[in-house]
This record gives sequence, C-alpha cells and structure tokens, in this order.
Amino acid sequence: MTQTSVFPADPKWEGEGTSRIPFWAYTRDDLYRKELDKFFYNGHWCYVGLEA
Repeated sequence: MTQTSVFPADPKWEGEGTSRIPFWAYTRDDLYRKELDKFFYNGHWCYVGLEA
C-alpha cells in the first residue's frame, strides 16, 4: 500500500474559481513568507480592519 501525502509536492489549484481555497494554501511556509513580504514588509502596510 502506498502512502500519499496530505501536502503534495506540486500542488494544483483545483477548479476555475477562487471561492474555495485548497488546504495546502493555508499550510505552505513559502506562501506564508510571500504574503508577509507582500502585505507587511514591502515598504507599506496593508490596513486591514483599520478604524480611522
């Protein structure tokens, strides 16, 4: 019996829409680091939920 991984090495986004986010999108460290760079460390802040 072969054991398949919960975290595929080369994940694919199933389907055509963006309404359902696959599990691997929440668990990939490289995606997390990319989001940190994009939203917080890249010269500006993304003001999510800012009450001004």
